[in-house]
Amino acid sequence: MADQEVQQQPEGEAGRIKPGGEETAAPAAGSLLRRWRWIILAGSVSVLATAGVTAYLFLMREPPITAENILEALAAADYPRAKALAEKAVDSGNVDDAAYRAAMFALGVWHSQEGDRVGGDERSREYALSAAYLTATATGGFPPGWEARGRFLLGRSLHFSNRFSESRNELREAAQLDPEFRPRVLWLLAESFLLGRQPDYEEALRYNEQFLETPSLSVESRNAAYRQRARILLEMRRPADAADALSRMSPKAAQVPESELLRAQVFILEAELLEPLDSPEKQAKYRDLLAQAQNILGGVEKQTLADDAILAQASYLRSRCGELAGDFDDALSGYEKTWIRYAGRPEAWAARFRMAELNRRLGRVEQTVEGLCGVLSGVSDADTFVNRWVSTQEVRNATTAAVRQYLGQGQFAACLRLTETMSPVFAAGEIHAFRAEIHRDWARQLSKQAEGQATGKAEELLQEARRHFRWAGDEYTRLARTRAATKAYPDDLWDAADNYLAGWSFSRASRVLREYLRNEAKRRNSAALLRLGECLLAMGWLDEALLVLNECIEFHAKDAASYEARLLAAHAYQEKADFARAESVLLRNLSGELAPSSREWRVSLFALGHLYYEEGKDAEAVPRLEEAVTRYPQDEQAARARYELAEIFRRMALQSLGLSSAAASTADEARLPLRRDAQNRLLAAKAHYETVCRLMNDRANQRQLLHPELILLRNAYFGLGDVCYRLGRFTEALDAYHAVINRFQSRPEVLEAYAQIVRCYQAMGRDQESRIALEQAKIVLQRLPPDTDFAAATVLDGAGWSERFQRLKESL
Repeated sequence: MADQEVQQQPEGEAGRIKPGGEETAAPAAGSLLRRWRWIILAGSVSVLATAGVTAYLFLMREPPITAENILEALAAADYPRAKALAEKAVDSGNVDDAAYRAAMFALGVWHSQEGDRVGGDERSREYALSAAYLTATATGGFPPGWEARGRFLLGRSLHFSNRFSESRNELREAAQLDPEFRPRVLWLLAESFLLGRQPDYEEALRYNEQFLETPSLSVESRNAAYRQRARILLEMRRPADAADALSRMSPKAAQVPESELLRAQVFILEAELLEPLDSPEKQAKYRDLLAQAQNILGGVEKQTLADDAILAQASYLRSRCGELAGDFDDALSGYEKTWIRYAGRPEAWAARFRMAELNRRLGRVEQTVEGLCGVLSGVSDADTFVNRWVSTQEVRNATTAAVRQYLGQGQFAACLRLTETMSPVFAAGEIHAFRAEIHRDWARQLSKQAEGQATGKAEELLQEARRHFRWAGDEYTRLARTRAATKAYPDDLWDAADNYLAGWSFSRASRVLREYLRNEAKRRNSAALLRLGECLLAMGWLDEALLVLNECIEFHAKDAASYEARLLAAHAYQEKADFARAESVLLRNLSGELAPSSREWRVSLFALGHLYYEEGKDAEAVPRLEEAVTRYPQDEQAARARYELAEIFRRMALQSLGLSSAAASTADEARLPLRRDAQNRLLAAKAHYETVCRLMNDRANQRQLLHPELILLRNAYFGLGDVCYRLGRFTEALDAYHAVINRFQSRPEVLEAYAQIVRCYQAMGRDQESRIALEQAKIVLQRLPPDTDFAAATVLDGAGWSERFQRLKESL
């Protein structure tokens, strides 16, 4: 075996092995043993090191945070340590329930202490945090032995967070748990009822009296209580009793600035209570009281040089004296100084409010709006906002009065700007109601301004009015959403639909009306169906409109809305070219219970005559139209009805002559004698045309004619010129065509008028005048703007008129 191993070695290695092999094996075994020793030694050292570190960490680790640790720190008034322990306990998340509640309690105490230390907005934030932590603690129960202090601190933090109604129960419970807290609780309760959003001065006075009855009350506390009592009595408008309370203080306390400020307020209130100043004696006393207040406030400002809290009050009250004395410029200057110099203090906010109110009295709209917007923006939370000088209710009243005043004056933009900052002093529904009313009244004013304006300006104003009507509809819709569960919901929807209709927003109006019908089964149901049908008809949904209108007719047959629904249904049928049904619906109105004096009967009569006219049923149209213009000569539709009568008579005359209504007679034909019946019909047409022209011109003298009325007047002049021409009354025809030229200057219509004038002169044998008229026509054509819409008024374009004038020239 040994020989085999030697043989397997490489040749070089085999030569190094000595015979027997003992010397070679012994050194290899010793080396291996030494390596194992080092390994064992290194492992032992590693184990010992790990054990040492573990033992060190075990001995040096912090003890677990317990409720006892936290409460011990609080008991020792070591608030920073208590806060640190509490934060670690809350952040770790693995402490027991007792420790967690103790931690929350400690954080509440810490923030309460911080609230006492800081001022301004930071103070309110700290008290709010304290109230949040202590409320959370109270849910699970305060730590044993700390119940009374916990309730007191919770009530106190809620109080200084201006959550007065919530604070009172906590404070009362604290006083019951530990009578030691009773004096402080009585003080806070008195303040609570004095400063709350709905103050109760009688309760405030009662708690103040109980505080003053506290045994062993210090002189300093008693003096403070008398100042509190004076403040309460001033709010109750009892200046004599307030002065009596101030007189009960110690002589030294009566001279401190806080007491002097209250004494000045007593004089100011006495002056206010003298109003009305209806006698010289009252006026003299009024001035004297204000002067005394001013002197006291001046002394306070000289005595106090570095206390902004006192100086801000003195500055505000001096400005108030100036306002009451009628020195408005001085008052405004003083209020502005208070607002700027003492920004962030309650007096600055109150001064800005007084500035706004004074500017409103002086008629300064822009300054008033800017001031009130600033005041409203200064209220971040209406539920917790407190200002001893001006209440949020006063701000609400003043803002509402400003909106009402400016709304009546047509200052709509100013009103809208005020609504932008109304939240949170006003609820969302109130703001939507204001904005809806503003847009609605603005739209109505614009609509009224459009009357009497030129056509382009009138249409611009009407478009703006419709926009405001639509915005009013949007605001009424939002108002409805805020009152969806109230009885006002259907009324809000109705107002929204009403304004949408006025603004021609028929899609939104139809949506709101459908919602109204789903929520109001009886009241105004017929009118809602009628309006919904009108919307659908305006949108071109004829079949849907007819369904709704027929429902109104069928289910509300005795309601006035059903007669109006028939009128709309007749229009829908006429649009569908279903003239038989349109006629049937109108005849039901005329043969039913309606009297001829009713609007629906009158409109139905005009509509039926118009329907026959459109159908070409001249025999049926004439008696209806003649009855309409005879019964209602002053009606707005009478002019159109007379025009239709004129067109019918003219058409019948031409038919009797074997001509179409569009045929133009030649000069030779114009000189031929007419048949008797044709002449009578042309004369009847002439009379109606002339009446239409007179009615339209009379209307134009009263207001600007609308576009459809201008078209009616233009067509009446052309019709009059044509019948006069056919009657051989060329001078009257010329007058009619010249009226067109004068009325419609720089418009394509005048080209046709000139062409007819040329024709008249030709018939009269006055070729020279014909040529002059033709040249004038060419000049007018050249001067028309390049973008002239010929198709809107004539059948020819610019090139067509040039060709026509050329043919006329060749015929001369």
